[in-house]
Amino acid sequence: MTSENNKKNIGFALSKVNLEQFATIDDAYDENKDIGLVTGLQFGADVEEKRIKCTIRISFEQDERPFLILVASNEYSIDHAAWSAFTRTEDKKMVFPKGFMAHLAMLTVGTSRGMLHVKTENTKFNRYFLPTINVAEMINDDVKFDF
Repeated sequence: MTSENNKKNIGFALSKVNLEQFATIDDAYDENKDIGLVTGLQFGADVEEKRIKCTIRISFEQDERPFLILVASNEYSIDHAAWSAFTRTEDKKMVFPKGFMAHLAMLTVGTSRGMLHVKTENTKFNRYFLPTINVAEMINDDVKFDF
């Protein structure tokens, strides 16, 4: 991935996939009602391991009540040189470009899409797919971590 800020390649590898929460709530579901989708995105950093964690929360809802919830995360190991390039020791912050973070988020959404399918397979909820999500619209600025 090329950084807009430094025009460097940011080396990274997917190091862990987590299904943090999954639930179906039958009594909150009515197949005759309209369905809404609520999503949330969160990042975390492990300074010791040089990892970034991207978590996506997905909730299919009716009347503002969730009937299908999925929280999934991917952990990405970041190349040591890239990690150092985004470390600001003067104010003890790490700053990663929003384009790079959007790329990690896009990969995490793809992973969660597969999890959703597998967890709902052979159920009435399997017809609900995670649509295309423009994660770039969810990330307004570079992502900063304090350390």
